[in-house]
Amino acid sequence: MQQLFIINPTAGKADASTELVPRIRTAAARAGVEPRIEITQSKGHARQLASQAAASGEEVHIYAAGGDGTMNEVLQSAANHPNVAVGCIPCGSGNDYVRNFGAPADFLDMDAQLAAESFPADLLATPQGYGIDRHRRTGSERHPQVAAHPAVRRNHRVHPVHPRSRLQQLQAPFAHTG
Repeated sequence: MQQLFIINPTAGKADASTELVPRIRTAAARAGVEPRIEITQSKGHARQLASQAAASGEEVHIYAAGGDGTMNEVLQSAANHPNVAVGCIPCGSGNDYVRNFGAPADFLDMDAQLAAESFPADLLATPQGYGIDRHRRTGSERHPQVAAHPAVRRNHRVHPVHPRSRLQQLQAPFAHTG
C-alpha cells in the first residue's frame, strides 16, 4: 500500500514542509513504510498528484498537508476511487475543515496518521464538487458523531468508495490520537 503525502508549502503563514518532511520520514521508519512525499508547485498540483495516484488502481492513503484548499483538491480526486483513502494534516492558516472534527493539533501526530484505519463517511455531491458530511454513517443509521473527531474514534481514517446517488459514501483516512 502506498503512503502519499502531498504538502502545500504555500499554505499557512510559513512553509510547513521543512518541519513536516523529517517528521513524516521518522514516523514512516518507525511504522516500516516508505512514504512518497510530494511538494506542490502550483494551484491544482495536489489534485493532479492525487488523481494520478487514484488512477493507478493501487491501494493508496493520501495525506493532504496544507490548508482547506489542499484538502479540497485531494478530496475531489479521491471521490469515486475505492482504492484511495484521504487524510488531513492541517498546515493552513484557518484549517476550517479540521475544526469541524477537533483541534488542528489533533491531526499532527504522524505516527497516528500512519497507524489509522479507514472508516466510511458520507460524501455530498454539489455543483462545486464533493464535500464530506461530518456525521458518521453506520449502515442505515446516522450518528451525530463527527467522522474524524479524535475523541470519538482512535486510529481511524476515512476512505472513498463508489458513490450512491447525490449522497455518496466516502472513506478517507483520518488519524485520531484520542
